[in-house]
Amino acid sequence: MRPPPIATLLVGTVAISSAAVLIVLTALPPEAIAVWRLGVTTLVFAPFAARRARAELAALDGRARLALLAGGVAFGLHFVWFPMGFTRTSYESTVLLLVSQPVMAAIVGALFLGEAIKGSMLVSMALATSGLAILVWDDYHFRPEQLRGDAIVLASCVAIVTTRALARRLRQLLGFATYVCAISALGACVAGLGALARGVPLTRAESGATEWIALALLLLVPTIGGHTVFHYVVKYVRVFHVNLVILAEPVIAIVMKHVLAPWFEVFRGNALTRAHWLGGALLFGGVAIGLVLRDREEPRSAANGERTELEGAVP
Repeated sequence: MRPPPIATLLVGTVAISSAAVLIVLTALPPEAIAVWRLGVTTLVFAPFAARRARAELAALDGRARLALLAGGVAFGLHFVWFPMGFTRTSYESTVLLLVSQPVMAAIVGALFLGEAIKGSMLVSMALATSGLAILVWDDYHFRPEQLRGDAIVLASCVAIVTTRALARRLRQLLGFATYVCAISALGACVAGLGALARGVPLTRAESGATEWIALALLLLVPTIGGHTVFHYVVKYVRVFHVNLVILAEPVIAIVMKHVLAPWFEVFRGNALTRAHWLGGALLFGGVAIGLVLRDREEPRSAANGERTELEGAVP
C-alpha cells in the first residue's frame, strides 16, 4: 500500500525547506554542494535499484531515454543554479521568482501532459502569490546589479519544472529506486563537470564540525528526505501541485532561521514580523486550497490517468 501522495508531498516540502539554512552553514560552492547531494543519493539508492535497473532502463525506447537524459541534466543544473542564484540576488527577489514554478508547471502540464488548468489552481495561485508579495513587501527593492542573479534563479526554476514534467511520465515506466538512482547520477555528472570547469574543490580545508554536520544533514533531510520524496509522488500528483507546495519553502525557512538565530550569528536579525505572519497565512491558505480541491476534483480521473500513463509515451 503506497503512502498518501498529498501527505507525502507535504512531508517532502518541509524537508526541502531546510536546504537554504543548511547550504549557508556548509559554506561550500554550489557545484561542490550539488556533487555531494546528488552523488550520495546515487550511492544510497544504487543497491535498491541494482536488481531491476538494467531491465527497466533497457526497456525504454529512444524518446524515453532522451527524456531521462534531459531530466538528469536539468536536475543537476537546478542543484547548481539555485544556490548560485540566490547568493547573487536578494532573498526578496528569490522569493518572488519562486512564483514562476507553479505557473510554468501549469502551462507545461496543460500543453504536454493533458493536465487541464482548473479554477482551484487559479485561486490557490492568487492567494499564494499575494502571501509571497506581503512577505517581502517592506524589504523588496529592484536593483539592476542583481539581474544576473535573478536570471540564474529563474533558470533554476525552469530546470526543476522541466525535471518534474519529464518525471511525470518517466515514473510510469521506471521504478522509484531506478529513477532516483539514474536521475541523481546524471545530475551529479553535470555538477561534477561544472566543478571541474571552474576548478571548484569539493571540500574546504578550514571546514569544521559545524560545516560537516550541516553537509550531512543537507544530504539526509532536504535531498534524500525531500527531493526523492518528490520523485516518488510526481507519479501520482499533477506537476502543478508538486510545484505549488514549494511556495511554502520561504516561510518555513524564515521560521527555521528564527529558531536557529540564538546559536548561529549568520541567522540573527531575521525577526518574525506581522507581515511574515500574514503573508505566511495567505500562502499556506492558497496551497491548502489547491491541495484540498485537488482531492475533491480528481479522485476518479487521477486513477484513470495513472492507468493511461502506464501506456503513454514520454513527450
